[in-house]
Amino acid sequence: IVGYLALAFGWRPAFMIIFAIGIVWMVVWFFIAANSPDKHKHVSQEELMLINKMKQEEDALETVENQTAHSLGYYLKQPIILVTAFAFFCYNYILFFFLSWFPSYLVQQHHLDIKQMSLTTMIPWIVGFVGLALGGYISDKIFNLTGRLLLSRKIVLVVCLLMAALCVGLAGTVSSVVPAVLLMSVSIFFLYVTGAIYWAIIQDVVHKSRVGGASGFIHLIGSVSGIVGPIVTGY
Repeated sequence: IVGYLALAFGWRPAFMIIFAIGIVWMVVWFFIAANSPDKHKHVSQEELMLINKMKQEEDALETVENQTAHSLGYYLKQPIILVTAFAFFCYNYILFFFLSWFPSYLVQQHHLDIKQMSLTTMIPWIVGFVGLALGGYISDKIFNLTGRLLLSRKIVLVVCLLMAALCVGLAGTVSSVVPAVLLMSVSIFFLYVTGAIYWAIIQDVVHKSRVGGASGFIHLIGSVSGIVGPIVTGY
């Protein structure tokens, strides 16, 4: 969208438009969000009493759980965490490929001009938006069928990452822009279906006092692909 705005209005107005959208959303968020339920005008007294009761029960349970919580180092050595980190590395590898090489691929390989490229590159991300919204729903449906929480997460990760990689590979064999964009869009769809699953796994298997550290570790491994991915792909 930014590329199209830059062509239509110039690069300075394009940046100003994006800036204005952010400011508008900040103002909207300021008025609709609150720091706590008791400060939100749309939370009734009955709801507030229920929330406080549940919070007291959770705090009591957390006190007991904290006494037996494993260390962060324990979790970082668990196979499920290491495999999830590797899966997120693969996720980011494909993602950074799209961010760094997909526009250049359309221009150099399929000879699109900048305007055509800007419009064409919107398509995969629109499809990806749908995939991201469906990811948790699909995982929960599989869980309802199998009754096995981690299995439902694993199925989504394995199947969708394989499909995303397959579509990227096939896109390199086509000779026209339409099938290339179609394959890339399908790839982004499957990739984004997995977007929330990594963090769902962390919530499922890690004590909440260690979730931040485990999530940071997975982000660290995933971010490495942002360094090596574009270099390896370009080479």
